[in-house]
Amino acid sequence: MRAIVHLVVILLSLSVVASLASASDADDVRTAVIDLYAKLNAADADAFIEYMLPQGYTEFGANGDGIFTIDQDYVRDGFSSGIKADLEVRDIEVRVLNDSAIVTGYRVGSIAMPGEEPKERTLCLSMMWTRQEGKWKLVHVHLSPHKP
Repeated sequence: MRAIVHLVVILLSLSVVASLASASDADDVRTAVIDLYAKLNAADADAFIEYMLPQGYTEFGANGDGIFTIDQDYVRDGFSSGIKADLEVRDIEVRVLNDSAIVTGYRVGSIAMPGEEPKERTLCLSMMWTRQEGKWKLVHVHLSPHKP
């Protein structure tokens, strides 16, 4: 009986350690999302690119324009063109599974091309992240209209 009690205590301890690691991973991903948008708002291409895979990431835009790839050249060109972003992610939820993470939330704010007036929008947001060499990298973004 004593062996069974010890086994149960060990299993419970392992599950607590696993959930703590997962919570820490989720916090790391949440921090990466917030920082990614801070870099976007600051038009800091090099810092933004640090969150990208070498081949870039894919994105479904909210306008129904299909899927496209955002690579490093696209980011540098966009930031240098004078795009103005004022965005944040609200209600961030993170689910981590090993070296992958799914993020959901709402992207709130505006992006304005040079010469355009900013338009405030709230969009539903899903993101796929992967951990490579200890760093979280963006794999995919999906945006869709928010219908409150």
